[in-house]
Order: sequence, then structure tokens, then C-alpha cells
Amino acid sequence: QWHSSEDYLKTNPNASPNTIQESALTRRPVFLWGSNGMIGSAVAAEISKTGRPLILADWRHPEEALAQAPTQAEGVDWVLCSGLTNPKLPLGELRAANVTFIQNVITATENRSQLCRYLTVGTVHENFAELCQGNAYLTSKQELGQWIGARQKEAPGRFLHLRLHTIYSNRPHPHMFLGQMLAALRSSAPFEIKGNITNVTTP
Repeated sequence: QWHSSEDYLKTNPNASPNTIQESALTRRPVFLWGSNGMIGSAVAAEISKTGRPLILADWRHPEEALAQAPTQAEGVDWVLCSGLTNPKLPLGELRAANVTFIQNVITATENRSQLCRYLTVGTVHENFAELCQGNAYLTSKQELGQWIGARQKEAPGRFLHLRLHTIYSNRPHPHMFLGQMLAALRSSAPFEIKGNITNVTTP
């Protein structure tokens, strides 16, 4: 669904638009996938401050979302923050959400304009092969990063893959380390830490 920055500001009172001059850059629409997630919602709030047209895409209906995507000559900035993070999910499910879906979006839109640019999100841990072994989530992000890296060589300036540290925000997922710690504190249960560290019991 198309949302102007003004529409987004109505539902996000903490965001305030900056006074900036109109330019080709500020007119470029931003097509955002994953606006309900921790990273995507923060990105949407920041984009709304610039006054740029903002499109919040529904990943559950990609065909409908892509049909709404603008095709103007100055291009579109595609920000792909959608995906799954639970490493306990099957690799096939994580790969479909974190790799294949993003590849499909890019290949379906990159020829609409040579000025289209793409931003994907990964993790710093994908650079460590030992960590990726046995972790389906890291494996999927590693595959995405490698694919985007190859695209960067083919079309310099059009692709950027961010490798971030873990982001918890104020609502960490239960499968995350901080989420598990919070669950232990709330239930006064022992919090088990793997490795040589002894168990930590909440008071």
C-alpha cells in the first residue's frame, strides 16, 4: 500500500520531517519490505523525516506489492528488511524468506530502471564460517551476503548489504539471547549458558 511520509507521520508522532530542498534524491520513492520488524520500523521512521515518498510493501502478497511499485526514470530505492531470525527454523524455511524472496524481488525489478538501488540486511556473524556451521539463520544470511556481493561486482553502486550486530530494541524476540534472559528473570528460573560458565540463577 502506498503511504506518503505525511501519512506515516500521522501514525508515528515521534517522527518529524526535516525541512529540506526538493531534489532528485528526495523525490526518489523508497520501497520498504519488512516495515513491521525492529529494523524496518526504525528505517521507516527515519525515511519519514526526509519527506520522500514511502511505500510499505506487504511481503505476504508480493505480486500485488510489486504491481504498485513506481517505475519512474529516476529510479527507486528498495530497502529489504523482511525475513526470519529464529535459527531453530528449518534451513529451507529460512532460506526461502531470507534469500530466495529477496532474490526474486531484485530480479523482478532491477531492469525497470538502471537507477534502482537495493539495500539488504545481514549480520556481522555471517563473515565467520565456524559460526555459520550448524546455524541455519546465519547460513541463510551468509548466502544472501555472497549473492549480493556478486551483484555488487556486476553493477557497482546499485547494491549494498549491511552486516549489523544483533538488534534487540525494546521488544526482543523470545528466541534471542536477551529474550531468553528476560524470560528467565520473569519466571525466576535458572538461565542456562552453554560453555564452561556455570549456570546463572535469577534471585
